Amino acid sequence: MIDLYRSTHWREGDDDPPPPPLPAYEFTPPPAPPPASDTPAAPSTSRPVIPNFPTPTPAPAPTQTSSPAISSSL
Repeated sequence: MIDLYRSTHWREGDDDPPPPPLPAYEFTPPPAPPPASDTPAAPSTSRPVIPNFPTPTPAPAPTQTSSPAISSSL
């Protein structure tokens, strides 16, 4: 039987032998955690401080000197 795909989609190098199989990668275990020291480490939930990041400054509470805009007599 004739392979219609190969007969119509011939590419350069189709007659070459198949390439050798890729080398199998060996699994390397992750490095061991550092030994526990006496000083307590920072909690893992704290985020690192981003340098040059604008820190939000708390806005002062507005002092109400004038009458409220919404009248209480409804």
